[in-house]
Amino acid sequence: MKKKNMYFIVFVTLFSIAFMSLPAMARQGMGGQGMGGPPMSQEEMQERMEARQERMRILLDLSEAQQELLQEHRTTHREKMKTIMESTREVHKQIRAELQKQDLDMTMLDELRAEQKELCGQKGDHRIEGILRVREILTPEQFTKFQALSPPGPHHGKGRGMGMHGGNPMNQ
Repeated sequence: MKKKNMYFIVFVTLFSIAFMSLPAMARQGMGGQGMGGPPMSQEEMQERMEARQERMRILLDLSEAQQELLQEHRTTHREKMKTIMESTREVHKQIRAELQKQDLDMTMLDELRAEQKELCGQKGDHRIEGILRVREILTPEQFTKFQALSPPGPHHGKGRGMGMHGGNPMNQ
């Protein structure tokens, strides 16, 4: 009787371990897209971005002129956003360093916080300006479709994963 109970406990334990590991194995199979997977290389990210742009071109039926304008906008937009983000990181490092000091300089900390808030505002303004520029390039019908195809926010939903969830055609 004890032997049967022991086998049953071992079986349940092994089954539970196997069942619990399924989500981790599924994430690994997504090629780095899941939170538990390896990070994507620059080449993979570039290929993925180009594939997304191609799907967008087809789904929105973009003209050659629109494609060129959007590419130009994308390049300048990213360059400015990169500059803003680098400045934000630098201010964040300075705030962290200031907080580590034995003698806290509240005046300096307040100045850094004001700069951080300014950069955050610049980032938001730049994002809105970018959306407005895309709106100028696209027709009203294309822009409506573009909004439906675009992810809702910077992290595409819950958590900090990179994948989109749901029936979004851009995710196909």
